[in-house]
Amino acid sequence: NTIVENLTFRHFTDKGVSVGGSDDCIVRNNHFEHNVTGVSAWNSANVLITNNTFNHQLMKSIALSASSDFDVQNSVVEKNQMTNTAMYPLYGRRYDGVYQGIGISVFGRAYTVRQNTIENTSHAGMNLKNDGHHLIENNVIRRALLLLNDGGAVVIGANGNRIIGNFLLESVGNVDESNGCGSTTNDPCMHHPSYGMGIGANNNFKDNVIEGNTVANNVHQGIRLNAFINTTVRNNVIYNNKNQIVIEDKKGPSHSNVVEGNIIYPLHPDQIGLSLTNDTNHGSFDNNFYCNPYSEVVVIREKKRYALAHWQSAFAPLDKQSKS
Repeated sequence: NTIVENLTFRHFTDKGVSVGGSDDCIVRNNHFEHNVTGVSAWNSANVLITNNTFNHQLMKSIALSASSDFDVQNSVVEKNQMTNTAMYPLYGRRYDGVYQGIGISVFGRAYTVRQNTIENTSHAGMNLKNDGHHLIENNVIRRALLLLNDGGAVVIGANGNRIIGNFLLESVGNVDESNGCGSTTNDPCMHHPSYGMGIGANNNFKDNVIEGNTVANNVHQGIRLNAFINTTVRNNVIYNNKNQIVIEDKKGPSHSNVVEGNIIYPLHPDQIGLSLTNDTNHGSFDNNFYCNPYSEVVVIREKKRYALAHWQSAFAPLDKQSKS
């Protein structure tokens, strides 16, 4: 039942506020700057982190975590503003191929993260891990991946998440030498190409819902799912990304997914609407609106290009009610 409010936390070499094993705590109306991590919560139920401002945390702005058998109950992170997270090169924490420069890391099970603004992060805006089933709702995440590659405004690394009503914009994917090596063990050093996505994902996850989001102006993919099962991509507006929706089978087959009611709109001649790898039955597609100002091509499947009428004819009943 502790309330931490109206304070400034500056220059802490670990965390500004650490809530560990303490229930019903509130952290609100505080300012955090130049700490390694602003706020962390571990194995604590009914934690509320709200209306705080974070600027220039060295590794993470907010870190949520819990053991797999712990019920966080109604733990909520809402209405916080985070800017410039981990934007000083080398000040984060590194392990093989990964640099933890993240706006909000969401580990554990069933946290609610809503109505936050995250701008300018070195790596991912938000990372969803462990037991998943998190609700990520009505957040604005802009300009992730400013120093590193291979991630997104939101990275999915767990099952059962609901990503609803967010604005996921302008992820970059830096490719100059500040990107560092993609591995700490490879010699010579391996550099990732530019992977700055709206929704990026690790592989082999299921039962996620991606609904009602605006995903735009990301340098690489809008929404990328790799070896995903029973995931719904519904009623999103996706435009001006390299590829708007990508479903891949690089780490196993993607299947039983639903892609429906989306507005899919490239804004450059080299951009693609829907890209599918292999000839796998990835799931059902319908009631989408495909647009391409430069040609009739709206879908690529196994490197073959299709106009909508051709796609509907070749793979009936996919996209039977969709329009272009």
